[in-house]
Amino acid sequence: METRTALALLFLCAAAPLAIPAASAHQVDSVDGKYRIQIGWMQEPAVSGEPNGMELYVSPLDPSLDPEDQGFADGITGLQKDLKIQLVLKGDSITLPLRADHNVSGKYFALVEPTVPGYYQVNVVGSIGEAVVSKSLHAPRVEDERHLLFPPPPEDPILKEHDDINEEIAAIRAAVERLEASQAGPQPGHVGIALGAAAIAVAAVVARRR
Repeated sequence: METRTALALLFLCAAAPLAIPAASAHQVDSVDGKYRIQIGWMQEPAVSGEPNGMELYVSPLDPSLDPEDQGFADGITGLQKDLKIQLVLKGDSITLPLRADHNVSGKYFALVEPTVPGYYQVNVVGSIGEAVVSKSLHAPRVEDERHLLFPPPPEDPILKEHDDINEEIAAIRAAVERLEASQAGPQPGHVGIALGAAAIAVAAVVARRR
């Protein structure tokens, strides 16, 4: 699994220079009226459970045009230590350091594997020269990998056995609670028998799995 992930990340880095800088799915904004930033997923559409990354383009802004009306050109280099990308989804967040793309001046990237589908908030923070950067944008939705699998994979037998264990333990716990209630207090002997049965049930399921 680790080898597959490493190879996928290596592929992303190698394929990044082939990406079209003016991709329509990328979000564009301005900083301090002087700089144009453009950000989006390295691989689109982004899919949960697959290695990916955020790519950021930084270039001078033509003040006579809206940021969306101008393309990426004359990229600004040397910002990998001054800028960071923060991904936010609901209550979770992660700050990613940037790496400079050695093939495209002014292009930076941060590798990440989104594990949950949805719309991620992308914060670009730091500085460009003397300009303070604090921008919040939204990348295109991360798609659910389960909706893209065909044919659907078979049910994982280990996960099913885990559910079976939980169901058996829950049933035994409920029986113990009913026994305690009917006896007006816990009966050590009965409780011990019930707990012993639970242990035997769990051991049997684990043995079957092995």
